[in-house]
Amino acid sequence: MAFAVATPLGRRSSAVTGIPLFRPASAGVFPATARHAVVVPPRAAAAAAEEGNTSPPVVVSRRSVLSTAAAAVAGAVLGATRGVTPPPPAAARSGLPLFPLAEPLVNRYVFMRAAESAVAVEGVTATNPAERLSAALHGLTPRGRETVAAAVAHLAENLDVSSDAWIYADVGAGAYETATHLAEGLGVRPERLIPEFAYLEARGVGALNGAPTEAVATALAEGEAAGGIGWRPDPAEDGTPNESLEEVFVRGRQWLAKMETQYFCDTIVVVAPDSSVLQVLEAVLRAAPGGVADHTAYAYAPGEAREVVPVVVPPQEKPRVGLADALRTYTATTEQ
Repeated sequence: MAFAVATPLGRRSSAVTGIPLFRPASAGVFPATARHAVVVPPRAAAAAAEEGNTSPPVVVSRRSVLSTAAAAVAGAVLGATRGVTPPPPAAARSGLPLFPLAEPLVNRYVFMRAAESAVAVEGVTATNPAERLSAALHGLTPRGRETVAAAVAHLAENLDVSSDAWIYADVGAGAYETATHLAEGLGVRPERLIPEFAYLEARGVGALNGAPTEAVATALAEGEAAGGIGWRPDPAEDGTPNESLEEVFVRGRQWLAKMETQYFCDTIVVVAPDSSVLQVLEAVLRAAPGGVADHTAYAYAPGEAREVVPVVVPPQEKPRVGLADALRTYTATTEQ
């Protein structure tokens, strides 16, 4: 069934079939779509004819009305049952996030760094993507597995993360093994454990790859202090990427945009192989005064997990300038 409303806009086409809609001059029946016919009561048809309205009706199907109402009710119910307050309509329109956030995010996020791995015990940096699947390098140690078990209890008891959460994990051996144990402990179904192939990988340190972890951290800090967030380590001969902080931020923001587009009022746990992407994203989500440059204040230890509550900074209104002030400014500028 469909409902019709007379309109003075003239000839129009069906949004469903693209067939032109015409209103016959001597009947109250309109060919609305290939599946529906729109019937207008005789009195309404006669009244419209006397007014000279020969345009077709605007067709709104009952299915579209009911589906829209059902979607609105479902969104409100999901938000209430999961403890997440649905955002205002403007915030629900997903896109590339701008920082500092002017509107709340539509999902809840828990960040976690992969637990201790074999290469971490050796104190060596290994960020070559060709080695990210190596269990010998990035597989969890017994202490790392114990850390994950403690993280499961922390997420369930303190952060209210339940089995209906989504877990996104880098495909690297350490991060994905961490996420697998996390999902088992929380009772998260396998289809809710999603591998991430690009956005969450460890920061490529270029020629610093293979150097001691402390020496790499010092070199990165000195380079960023001198060259800013666009500074890169020297390139490597073994193919290890040499990423700047800005590049890490870009792929982190792209991942966040994908989450905000794909999910609504959900709890999302993200597991990354190192701290780089997590601390850069947290710095901008918490509206750190220095933005990305303040990322070291939000560093994660192996196996550490915490909820990131974004800081919303409403846009400031532009001050109103009176006409006299504007004219004085213009006159002073032209006289100079």
